[in-house]
Parts: sequence; C-alpha cells; structure tokens
Amino acid sequence: MRDGSRALSAVDKSVHVWDSRTGTELFDLGPFPKRVNCLASTPDGRLAVTGSVDGQLKVWNLQTGAEVWHFEPVSTPIVQVALASSGTLAVGVGADQGVTVWDLERWKVLHTMRGHTDRVTAIQFACNDSQLLSLSGSSLCVWDIVSAQRLHTMRVPSGYYEFEHAVPLKGNELSLLVGGTRRLGIIRLRDGTEESVIENSCGLIKDSRITYTADGQRFVYSSGPRSVIVRDAKNWTEVLTAYVQADRVLPLLRDGSALLTVQSSTFQLWRSPTYEENETYTKSHPGGPGYPVAIQLADLSLKNGISDFAISEDGCCAIAGDYENMLHFLAVEYAAV
Repeated sequence: MRDGSRALSAVDKSVHVWDSRTGTELFDLGPFPKRVNCLASTPDGRLAVTGSVDGQLKVWNLQTGAEVWHFEPVSTPIVQVALASSGTLAVGVGADQGVTVWDLERWKVLHTMRGHTDRVTAIQFACNDSQLLSLSGSSLCVWDIVSAQRLHTMRVPSGYYEFEHAVPLKGNELSLLVGGTRRLGIIRLRDGTEESVIENSCGLIKDSRITYTADGQRFVYSSGPRSVIVRDAKNWTEVLTAYVQADRVLPLLRDGSALLTVQSSTFQLWRSPTYEENETYTKSHPGGPGYPVAIQLADLSLKNGISDFAISEDGCCAIAGDYENMLHFLAVEYAAV
C-alpha cells in the first residue's frame, strides 16, 4: 500500500500478507496447487495478482484475503506480472515468449501479443498505461495496449542491459533511460538513437540500479565498485554521491535526499549533508568532487543475507527477505535530514 502498512511475500505455494508496522502476519492467500512465480499489487493496496507455474492468474482482495477472480490458465507458466497504475489491467509473461493482457474490470483476456523469438525478460507499462514495453534478449518491442499492435521493434545498443524506466521526452515521444558498460544514456525508441549520453570511467552501470525519486526530478544509480550517484533528471548534473559499494540503492525521500543501499547482507542509510557539513568536507578535501557527499547515518547486517527488499512509498518502512525465508521489517528514521 502507499503508506507501507502491508507487505506481500511469496514462498513456493503460499503468499503471505503482513502488517509491516508490527511484523504480524494478517492472513495467507491461497491455496495454490502449484508454485507462485510472481505477484504484484495495485498502488492503493486494494488488489493483488499472482502468477503461477500452472499458468493461472488470480486476483485477490488484500483487505480480506478472499479470491476475487481467477482466469483460465494460459498454456505455459507465468513468470512475470505487472499492473497498470490504474489497477485495471494486468500483464503477464509466459515461458513461450507470449505477453498476455488481462482486463481486471471486465474479467477477460484482452490480447496475447507475440513477436519475440526469445524469452521475455522484462515488461513495463508506459505513456499513462497506453503502451507496453517488452524486452527479449536485445530486442525491445513497444505495443499499443488497446489494439495489441506492435508499434516499434528495435535492438538495444551493444553494452546496454534490461531497461528500467521509460520517460516521455519532447512531448509524447517515448524514450528510455538505460545503463550499460561505462555509460548512461537515453534511447529514443522511434529510431534507436542515443541522446544525453554520459561516459562513466568508474565501471559498470546496470539499469536495474537506476531508480527515479518519487517527485520525478532526480534519479539514482550504483556506478562502479564504490559509488552511488544522484543526478538531476533534467540537466543530468550530479547532485549527491555516496562512497559505498552497493548491489542496489533506493531513494527514500521524495527528492532523493536520503538513500538506502544494500550490499550482500548489509543495509546502509545515508542522507544529504547540511551546508556546514559540505563546507567542512570541501575544505578538508580540496580535490573533492564539487558536489555534496552523502553522510552515513546507520548500517544493519542480516546474518542470513538479503535476497530481496522493498521500501514503502513514504520511505518510513523497509522489508527484507533473507536466504532462510525469513522476513525482516525495518523502521527507517532520518535524523538531521
């Protein structure tokens, strides 16, 4: 939910709903005859969808735990699901390269879109849910949701990986912010050309590490072996850096002035410096970066590692799963932010 009051977790044939404030399990969703591969919830926390090995998509009421609807199984396991921001459409990817769109208002299958020749590894709604992006290998397809027409197909330039965010630039033109080996760039989907490319001398930038702040004015990513960078989304200037090795990073506050980083089994919490703190750093490091350096507030290690984690929209609660199938609920505080 938007306030982070509930959390979902899936293990094998079960899905659990938790009160993230107290760590109390509220109820289970199910039963499921086969393993649950993926799940997603609507932004308002009202509904959840699950995709299973048996090709079944189910819709659940997150207030009561009751099953609202289940669709006829598709022919292959559902390996990924995504929900439109309105909560009225769900998209699932099967093991047969097909992309299926379900209508959650009229409870029917709208389309099954085909065109990829390899496993689909990522899907995402774009342009106010009117278009869908699907990635398979180095082939990226842009689909119209209503007509199921494939609008564009392009090959992702060499050195790029999966896409993370689609942002409308120059009116309604669709472009992608992507990361690759030693570079960060925007790709125009209409012709596949690049713009606003930043060459990075620190090493690998993975797109899965690129995340926009809640206000959409900045984005944050992990770059190279020991740095996390926040940039202005309009002019790409660097506005904050944290010197830390991170597998993943999430902005906590709407403007990205607080960050949560994860490396192996350790969480670290960072904040922007005050003017006085930044002045002190600049004086003691005359060859410094010339932009604010993040200050570490706290760190926390989990003995069984961190398999996955998420943060509530208000940035006040984090949930982490470890490799022993345990969930950990963390209250996040930002002293002196």
